[in-house]
Amino acid sequence: WIVPGFDDKAWSPFKLATQGTGYGHANLRISFKLPADFPKSGIVLDAGTMDDFDECYINGTLVGSVTPVNHDPETAWSQRRIYPVPSKLLKPGGDNMLAIRLWNRNAETKGWKTSIRGPLIIGTTGNKTPYYTGSYRHADDPYLQFHW
Repeated sequence: WIVPGFDDKAWSPFKLATQGTGYGHANLRISFKLPADFPKSGIVLDAGTMDDFDECYINGTLVGSVTPVNHDPETAWSQRRIYPVPSKLLKPGGDNMLAIRLWNRNAETKGWKTSIRGPLIIGTTGNKTPYYTGSYRHADDPYLQFHW
C-alpha cells in the first residue's frame, strides 16, 4: 500500500477535515504531481502533528517517523512532523505517492482514535506552498486502509 503502483481504485472518499480517522490504526495515501521545475534541495514534508504515532513514506521509502522507539509516548501527539525528503525520491513533473501509517497508543485500552492535524505540505525549508492536492478516499476493508 505504500508504493505508487498499489491498486486503490475501489476505495471511496474520506474527509480529512474531520481530523480523526475513526479508527485506532489507519494507513493513508495521497497521490500528487510536482511541477517540472520543483526544487532539487532543501525539500521537507511538513505533516503537522498526529495522534499518536506515524511512519511517513514517499514513493515507497520511509522519510520519517515518530514511534515509541524514537520518541516519548507521552508527548508524541504534540510532536510536529517535519521530515527531510531526499530529492532523489521525488519525480518532478510526474506522479508521486505519500503514504502514512498512523496508530494511537491508547486505541486498544481506551478506544482512542488516530488523527492528523496537518497541514500536509511538501515544499522547501521555509516555504509553506503546498505542492499537491487530492481527494481523500478510503476502503471498507479489514486493514482500515485509506486513500486521499
